[in-house]
Amino acid sequence: MKNKKKTLINSLIVLIIFFSIPWLLQIRFSSKLEFDSKKWKQENSTLDDPSLRSQMIEDLVENVLPDKSKKEIEELLGPSLETNYFKSSNKDFIYYLGIQQEGFIRIDSDWLLIFLDKDNKFKSYKIVQD
Repeated sequence: MKNKKKTLINSLIVLIIFFSIPWLLQIRFSSKLEFDSKKWKQENSTLDDPSLRSQMIEDLVENVLPDKSKKEIEELLGPSLETNYFKSSNKDFIYYLGIQQEGFIRIDSDWLLIFLDKDNKFKSYKIVQD
């Protein structure tokens, strides 16, 4: 009887862990959206999870930003935010993306930092949390 009880408890623990993994890892099954400058600029919701900007970020950094100039980036994304966050990062642009998308406890925000090269063209990006 003791072995049956122990086996049942162990089986329940395995099932709980198995079904909790996506939640624990904060896996998102959200669709990826094509970048849309108009929607990007209108995005002002801080409670959407994931935000429109977070859903567009992959297309933006992989397909839209490469080879863009500083002026083109600002036309597409709007003006960079004025914030004290990440001052020491030497970023050229900073944009709010929404609620943190990764992690067990999500209390921070995601931010897009954009870096330009010496010719003022897109060089790289980072997604960081505050």
